[in-house]
Amino acid sequence: MISGCASRPDTERDAAPTENPSIVVARADLAAAKAADAEWMVLEPRVDPLPVTLTTILARAEAAQASGDVILATDLADKVSRFARLGLEQAASQEGAAPYYPQ
Repeated sequence: MISGCASRPDTERDAAPTENPSIVVARADLAAAKAADAEWMVLEPRVDPLPVTLTTILARAEAAQASGDVILATDLADKVSRFARLGLEQAASQEGAAPYYPQ
């Protein structure tokens, strides 16, 4: 008689590596900002001494995550999210803006 038990996979070992949630949110926020043509350039000295786009910062966050620097990756991704949301707020607040020439 053959007996055995059904085993469940070892979720720690067999699961695919989870993605950094901050990077996932940053991607979505940046996509929304780009759709509204509201992507900013900001100073981020950990990426470049000159102003860089939020897309560049997100790419650096993804590279940091891939190399194992989760703290830097999360910090940069959070910065992308914060500035992408601010860009969206600015775009919404200036949606009806037009030149004004006082008489």
